[in-house]
Amino acid sequence: MPSGGVNQMVKHPQYYIRDGNITFLAEGVLFRVHKFFFERESEFFRTSLAPSGEKKDDEASDTNPYKLDVKSEEFAQFLWVWYNPKYTYSRQGKNAWLTVLRLANRWSFPEVRQLAIRQLEDLQMQPVEKIDTYKKYNVDNDLLLPSYMALCRSPTLPSPSDGEVLTMETVLKLANARERSLLSAAASGCVSPTSASASDEVLERIVADLFGLTPRSNDTAVGTGGQAVNGPNTTSTITVREPEPNKRGHSTNATQNTRTVSGIQNSH
Repeated sequence: MPSGGVNQMVKHPQYYIRDGNITFLAEGVLFRVHKFFFERESEFFRTSLAPSGEKKDDEASDTNPYKLDVKSEEFAQFLWVWYNPKYTYSRQGKNAWLTVLRLANRWSFPEVRQLAIRQLEDLQMQPVEKIDTYKKYNVDNDLLLPSYMALCRSPTLPSPSDGEVLTMETVLKLANARERSLLSAAASGCVSPTSASASDEVLERIVADLFGLTPRSNDTAVGTGGQAVNGPNTTSTITVREPEPNKRGHSTNATQNTRTVSGIQNSH
């Protein structure tokens, strides 16, 4: 930020907490929260927020906040994981958890990342979208087995646009799996077999073999309409200690000096 610049700053109505001890700035919105969560959960922030040099009191304040290059609503969604007043995660939709996954992956919050993945496993995602998302964020490939099976049972191969998302290698493996499942169904005596004619167990073994995955016969099924249906999950929470109840702040306009956390946004 240029020296002496004046920006219109407002306090976030929910996540500007009076007893917070660190202030972040995202899109002109101030978030005052508890540094404890960031230091406990993220090696990235433990390093980035450590006092510099010989300074003992190097905390980010309203006049010297840490600037994040994320949208304010995205950061608010991320903070909700710790400041959730309902003690449940089930009411958040797919897009909310995709945001949490992206930021947790970016800032190295391993437990929050696993929470987001567990929640996404409980939500409906189209196979191509799920494959693309999980590949992008290096999620366990075994979790994609139901999605690959759903694409194999589809009446047609992926469209050209879906093929670009999946990559040619994946499309070729899917075509191979469809052919092998069709041949297996024909060998079993099925009349007019298709790639959807093979049993779940047979198709699962074929897909697992081609994609190098671990079969999950007891946990995975494929529903009607080509939609993947995931098996039961384990606990869907992470161990977080809830802070004191949120306290709402008021809007404020002020001249701010901002610092940028290394690796979050380049200085200008």
